[in-house]
Amino acid sequence: FGRNSDAPGFLRTVREEFGREVRDLRILVPGAGGGAGAAVATVCAMEGCRELILTNRTLSKVEQVAATLHDLPGGKVTTVLPFTVEALAEAMPRVDLIVNCTSLGMNPGDSEVLPHHLLQPHHMVYDMVYKPLITPLVAAARDAGARAINGIPMLLWQGVYSFEWWFGCTAPVDAMRAGLEAAVRQRQAA
Repeated sequence: FGRNSDAPGFLRTVREEFGREVRDLRILVPGAGGGAGAAVATVCAMEGCRELILTNRTLSKVEQVAATLHDLPGGKVTTVLPFTVEALAEAMPRVDLIVNCTSLGMNPGDSEVLPHHLLQPHHMVYDMVYKPLITPLVAAARDAGARAINGIPMLLWQGVYSFEWWFGCTAPVDAMRAGLEAAVRQRQAA
């Protein structure tokens, strides 16, 4: 059997880090045309989120993902946006959660995931990127007064679910969290 730890890891992270359920949120997913983005879009649709807005630098990729969501149980009408400032500016006021599934922010000189001036205090920002730990998107969201996290919590929960699937027993979450935190500290010190 094949399994994907992105979906349960994502749901658990949103619940624990933001104290919200995906089904209650209006969600924007930049980078929804790739593997992690498609997984996030799918689980958001299956959970019946209030609204799902997908965007990607290559519009045809995100249109393909959106087409697969219509027949899912709980699937909501999905909006596909071009990856433009104008389209994002129009959508952002109604968005609760932004989930960056692009690789933007990993390298110095990357363009912005979203124009930073569009970020508002009511937004929750979940940047799946975790290298660097504070990406330009996370920093901009925090500067705007929004709550923002990187992908480290999801990495933990992906590991927890994978461990339980592989070994058929409860994962040692506290030990895994401590090991992950130690690895992050070691990487920061290097």
